[in-house]
Amino acid sequence: MKESAPVPIGIVGASGYGGVQLVKLLQDHPKVEVVYLGGDSSAGKPFSSIYPHLEHSVDLMVEPIEL
Repeated sequence: MKESAPVPIGIVGASGYGGVQLVKLLQDHPKVEVVYLGGDSSAGKPFSSIYPHLEHSVDLMVEPIEL
């Protein structure tokens, strides 16, 4: 069976409690790749500055939410 590329996903509200739990659950999932982290109050900050314990596994900026 051919192995497919990971599915790119984004998490809106990533700097909140639910969002960070999703990041933690999905960061090592072999079939997904977190490519977008959205959050209005944390926009422009590196995710690792908000959650330093995830510094070595998530290297993304929190982007403003534009729906």
